[in-house]
Parts: sequence; C-alpha cells; structure tokens
Amino acid sequence: TISKQAGDPSHLASLVVILDRMDVSKGSMPEIHNKREGDMSDDELKQCMLDMETWLTSNAETAGATFASAPGASAEQLASLPASAPPTLKALLSVHDGKLPLLDFVGLTCSEISSETAAAKASAKWADDYVPLAKNPDGDLLVVCGSGVHRWDAELGLGSVEAPSLSQHLEKYRNLMMQGKLEYVGDDCGIMEIA
Repeated sequence: TISKQAGDPSHLASLVVILDRMDVSKGSMPEIHNKREGDMSDDELKQCMLDMETWLTSNAETAGATFASAPGASAEQLASLPASAPPTLKALLSVHDGKLPLLDFVGLTCSEISSETAAAKASAKWADDYVPLAKNPDGDLLVVCGSGVHRWDAELGLGSVEAPSLSQHLEKYRNLMMQGKLEYVGDDCGIMEIA
C-alpha cells in the first residue's frame, strides 16, 4: 500500500513504480473482477438471449425480425427433442422456436431438429448424442454433443470444437455482438465476424 499523502510528489513516483511492475502496456494487467467459470446461470442465459435479440432486431434487418417474431416452442414440441438435447437449447427454443442467425447458420425449430436428426442418421458419421441446432445454406449442421458445439457435415463428420458447451457458444456470440465485431451482410450470407 502507498501511505503517502496525495500532495506528496513521491506518492506519484511510488504509483509509477507499481504500475511499471505490472507492465500494463503488455497486457498483463491483473484481473479486477472474478471471471465466471463454466456455463451461464439461468438469469445470465435470459440476459444473453435478450441481448442477442436486441442486437439482431437493430442490426440484422429481415433475419432479426424473423427471429424476434418466432414464437416459443410448446412443452410438447420441447418434449419431442432428442434425449441428449441440453437444457440451454430447450431454454432457447422455449423463447424462440428456431430462426436464430448464428453467423452463416440459422437456428432450427424443434420440428426441423427432429427431421434433420432423422436425415443425418443415414450418415455413418452421425452419432446418437448429436443434436443439430442450426443449418447453413450448404447443408452443414451446427451440432451440440457431449464434447461441445461443432460443425458437422455428412461426408467429413464432426469438425473441431467451436465451444465447450452451447451456453458458452451463445455467450461468445453475444459478446462479439456487443463488442461490435459482427456485421449483418444480407440474408444470403448471414452475419460475419469483422476485425
């Protein structure tokens, strides 16, 4: 601690020495808050969904309006999801049944999840714990499974991990929105990450 008076010039010299030791210019500033580990709480997930909807309706024209106007899935529709569907997916679908633009993917409705699952089972690259949550114009799926969120296609199978969980994937996506690092480039291309 610095016990010098604010008017004492040595007070500033001591502060400069402390800041120099932290080497702030190289990004080694100590954390000033506690980072959460793991998935978002239910309240954090609700806020994340609200933030995404707000950004989308303000920045993504037709895609944002389509998502915002999508009604929530019924309890019966949610019950039709595969047994391995995570609670985060069910929570998302209970607010808006699909239509969430996720970069070049668009979120699937409960009925589309069932039909995409049935179609994908024809591929030797499909596993029973995969749950499709979005599809892109090329026919690739964004799936969630025990190892996280992945891209998947019928020929190559499961791609590398995009996020360890759907909750963390949505939080990362929302954070990119809030940081101004995403841009809507039209219905044909969807949302793209910008530098």
